[in-house]
Amino acid sequence: VYPCMYLALPVGNVRDEGGLIRVWRESPVLNDFRKTLFAASECHGCPKLPYCAPCPGTHYDATGSVLKPAPYLCWEAQLRERLAKEKAAREATLQEAARSSDAAAARRDAEGSSIEDAADGQPAVPRMLPSCPGDD
Repeated sequence: VYPCMYLALPVGNVRDEGGLIRVWRESPVLNDFRKTLFAASECHGCPKLPYCAPCPGTHYDATGSVLKPAPYLCWEAQLRERLAKEKAAREATLQEAARSSDAAAARRDAEGSSIEDAADGQPAVPRMLPSCPGDD
């Protein structure tokens, strides 16, 4: 059994060790690997980790070491972080716009004017463009 297609590290034999699940859960090689790998890797403590998907197999395939991150994974993490920050900024702008719009509507309601009910009984139409001669 090999843990993944990128990591050619034999971890057990399905026939001799009671099946795949048993090998996966009880392999001394995999258990040691799980205990020490992340703590020893360069990814440990990285501020971009919440945006990353570290994989020892891809690390090994790209760098020859399971402890050194694949450069493209770091690049992807930087992109994910930037996209997450841009999305948060857009959402904050939309929320602020909604609050401003709600406040403006509340002021209009408090002043007694609305688009549907003008003082002269005619529908009020907000003027979006400057007046042209003869519009009166």
